[in-house]
Amino acid sequence: MIRADLPELTSFIAIAEQRSFSAAARMLGVSPSALSHPMRNLEARLEMRLFNRTTRSVALTEAGEQLLNGVRPLIADLANVVNEVTSSRATPSGSILINASELSLRPLIRHVLPDFTRRYPQIHIEFVVDSTQMLAEWSPNYSGLCLYYPANRHPPMALRLFVQAVREWAGQEPRNDVV
Repeated sequence: MIRADLPELTSFIAIAEQRSFSAAARMLGVSPSALSHPMRNLEARLEMRLFNRTTRSVALTEAGEQLLNGVRPLIADLANVVNEVTSSRATPSGSILINASELSLRPLIRHVLPDFTRRYPQIHIEFVVDSTQMLAEWSPNYSGLCLYYPANRHPPMALRLFVQAVREWAGQEPRNDVV
């Protein structure tokens, strides 16, 4: 199996579309020699020329045309998938399960939840009322409330946004308005 790296194929497409190493290098923000060496290596691995080069022009060989026609749509599809994934990250989504006492859930539901669900409609929040005593030192300002996530894991965006909303509310609300 012949190995072709994504940067090589991206460079190959740029050179083929620009019909120039210099123009492709400017477009990619690299030097022409940074494109020339990988193309020579790719041609050596494929054991065929992809470009006919002169001092003034670059043209695709028949093999180069075939490679371009096969690779260009795949690279475009790959770019689309990456864009979809990153744009879905721009819209926070996910689920949060909050276990707390009834007394500590009331202010969250009353003060935090309405604005939070308007701002982040793709985040689903589920509350579990637990009347057992939680450790007061976990949340000294709001006993009965503990937002816990294992320290060895990166908390999901939905949880980080909810914690931020609780902190914003807690910072602006007087303590006696908790219930």
